[in-house]
Amino acid sequence: MDGWIQILVSGLTVGAMYAVSTVSLSLVWGALNVLNMGQGAMLAAGGYIAYTAVMSLGLPIPIAI
Repeated sequence: MDGWIQILVSGLTVGAMYAVSTVSLSLVWGALNVLNMGQGAMLAAGGYIAYTAVMSLGLPIPIAI
């Protein structure tokens, strides 16, 4: 049963990340009528920085985010 909970939480987390990136692209497209592909790079950089903060610095996940 624990495996199903982990799969559910992982799926919700990935879905939330897709939703945030999609909403940001939609907001920029609606306001400026320009597709900004640099937002994907910023999302990846933020994820990498948060991962580094948790693993190397030992920060709790909510603080790293």
